[in-house]
Amino acid sequence: MIKFAEISNTSLAPAAGPTRPAAAPKAVIRKMGGMGHLVHDGHPKAEGVYEPEEGPACHDYVHGENVKKLPQMKLMKPHVDVTAQEPPTKMQEKKASVTALPGQYPLDSYEQVKAASAYFDEWKDHFSIEDRRAYAVNMVKRANELGIPVSATARKYGAETLAPVEELKFAFAARRALLSDAGAIGALNDLERLVLEVREGADNGVKVAAMGHVMSPEILAETLSQLDQQTGLAFYYETKYVPDPFFSMYGVEKTAAFSETLGNQTVTADDLEFLAKNRIHLVKGTFDLEMAKEFKTDPVGIYKSLPVAQRKILANLAKSMNSSDPVV
Repeated sequence: MIKFAEISNTSLAPAAGPTRPAAAPKAVIRKMGGMGHLVHDGHPKAEGVYEPEEGPACHDYVHGENVKKLPQMKLMKPHVDVTAQEPPTKMQEKKASVTALPGQYPLDSYEQVKAASAYFDEWKDHFSIEDRRAYAVNMVKRANELGIPVSATARKYGAETLAPVEELKFAFAARRALLSDAGAIGALNDLERLVLEVREGADNGVKVAAMGHVMSPEILAETLSQLDQQTGLAFYYETKYVPDPFFSMYGVEKTAAFSETLGNQTVTADDLEFLAKNRIHLVKGTFDLEMAKEFKTDPVGIYKSLPVAQRKILANLAKSMNSSDPVV
């Protein structure tokens, strides 16, 4: 078939596109009021006659006024009578029954004591020497009651007895090395002899008296503190060249070296202390971080507190790191 033309301007092929039909015109209806006040007829309303939307008269309704009180309000009591009522008392916060310092650092629970022990080890140098001593005494006493191990430093500060003889001699020797005045050195030597005499008497159950007083660790520490102030040695407390009076005087007598035989090998306190000091990452990897921290603080004490199976693991780590023969 031959195709002639695509556009012929007929209904089959119109020349223009389709157009939309014209919209029908909208009917406009004028709004007119047919009732009520929409159409006011200009005549006054008779008395008592209301518009349809206002409704009929009811109760004590007065035309043109709002109802001041609804009848249903009789059933409601929106006000509360507080006559003769006492104001609520403020709840008192529960205070700790045991603290390391008056009103500070609670020691009631196991976790509180552990936190207080860790806090002392980290921040003890920020305390005054008097607060350092008081804090340690209370914390160590509570730790002993709950069976919680504490650091050797905390135990020394919190001790109730004089330090071992070697520690006492070291404290006086450190002071003597910094003095040049003969009078000050003589006074220090006299106090040292008295302290060692008291220490020996304590070992033998004998109380030593001087200057009209029975010499106690408290009096000796106070006397040493006064001497340090007079000779200028107190300046060296913060430098660690001179231990403060409480650290100098108090201490715990060392017990016999610990050892335990597991299988055909024996683990000693030296083995455990070496592991805690030099290979603590092995303890952390074998157990956990919390246990590693406690073991580093008190290797022998934590070792003793473990079940046999865990003691053997820890002993194996200690022996393999401190000797050529691991526990089998």
